[in-house]
Amino acid sequence: MTIGSSFLWSSLKQLKGAECFVSYCREIGRLFWNQPDFLQDYQYRFVSIKNISMSKTTTSSRKSSQKSEIHDQPEKMLKISAQAKHFQELI
Repeated sequence: MTIGSSFLWSSLKQLKGAECFVSYCREIGRLFWNQPDFLQDYQYRFVSIKNISMSKTTTSSRKSSQKSEIHDQPEKMLKISAQAKHFQELI
């Protein structure tokens, strides 16, 4: 397994864990708080951020294929490099 695929595998496991946690919270609200629609309208969006060290380099924008895709599954996560311009706008 390469470093890149190891990072991707680890990210997928964490995002799937987050998905399970939201499902768990949905069930808590439904069963214990008697709220049948608790988090029913919640829409998943998955994002992975890598290369968080802040270096002074020029970067390019997101790929056009990522701009139109909805990142609603761990396998479709939006991959953002911390060196990218749009990441700087999130901070």
